[in-house]
Amino acid sequence: MTVRTTVTLILRLLIDQNEPGTLRGILCDVSSGADHTFTGEYSLVALLRAIAHSTDEAGASEAVAQPAAIDKSQVTIQPPPPPIEIGG
Repeated sequence: MTVRTTVTLILRLLIDQNEPGTLRGILCDVSSGADHTFTGEYSLVALLRAIAHSTDEAGASEAVAQPAAIDKSQVTIQPPPPPIEIGG
C-alpha cells in the first residue's frame, strides 16, 4: 500500500519590471508558516525536491533548511514568455 503525503505550499513570485525574465520569490510552507526565498530556477527546484523527499516528522521546513543537491542536467529551463500587457 502506498501512502501519499500532501504538502500545501504558497508560491509568491516577485517580478522586477527591469528584469521580468528573472525568477525570484518566496515559497511558504502553510503548515509551519516558514518562508523560504529562492533566486532562480535551480534554487526553486532544490527547495521543492527537499520538501518532496522529506521523511522527517518535523515537517517540510526542517528538510528545506538543507536542500538536496540537484542534477542540473535533469532540469529543463525554458526561456520566459514575453511580458503580457494588462489594460492599455
